[in-house]
Amino acid sequence: MHRRAPLLFAASSALMLAFAPACDSGSPPSQPSSGQAKADAAAEKAPSKRPAEAETDAKPEAPEPAEPEPEPSAAPTENADAPAEVADGTGGTEPAAAEAGAAEAAAPEAAKPTDPRDPAHLPPDTPAANKKAFSRLPVTKTSLPPVGGAGVNGIHLDMLEIGRGWHQSRCDLVGDTFTVGSDERVNVCMRVIHPRGEPEELTIYWERDGKLNQRSKVKVSKIPAYLTRGWLPITEARKGKWKATIKSADGAVLGEVEFTIN
Repeated sequence: MHRRAPLLFAASSALMLAFAPACDSGSPPSQPSSGQAKADAAAEKAPSKRPAEAETDAKPEAPEPAEPEPEPSAAPTENADAPAEVADGTGGTEPAAAEAGAAEAAAPEAAKPTDPRDPAHLPPDTPAANKKAFSRLPVTKTSLPPVGGAGVNGIHLDMLEIGRGWHQSRCDLVGDTFTVGSDERVNVCMRVIHPRGEPEELTIYWERDGKLNQRSKVKVSKIPAYLTRGWLPITEARKGKWKATIKSADGAVLGEVEFTIN
């Protein structure tokens, strides 16, 4: 029993020596350098960051989403009712009264027709039949445009004035102011143009201070261009502002004159 113990010990030692190269590399384990040891020691002593802070610092911020480009709007259309813009970009406005008056004064007047029988001389509301009859009346060297409207047969006045006197079938001392005690009458002088061979009658409506005061008749002979007159006596009772309106038999206004009796 005692002889076998040394043999078993020797066999165990031999086996350990045989397998030693396979389990060990033969070099001692490396020792950490002094610098590495100090760094590890400092890392152990330094407080570690909180997980949330470390993650926040390490993760870059996400970029904000880009704002979408505005959709192109339709091109503005011109509004005919809108005021025109002036050079400084402000909205145009209506001209002031003084500016409007200056603009009207600067604007050239429309050329007037030279033909005395052109219907353009008549008021815009003249009936078409009256215009047609007016344009057919003969024209002479002394013919003038109408001073007012025209009747249904074309009758009209191409001369109308007022005066204190009457001389050679025309007004004398022409004026529109008359005085009681020094002036005898108001003469309304006219030249009537109408178709030849048709005797007619005109009516003068005398208004004082806007109210009809009286009427008078004026006979027109067959002569196509006839000088005549109507007149009003001047009295104390007739003081005021007057208007004399001459009308044809069909009611067309052929002319008007205004005057004052003091």
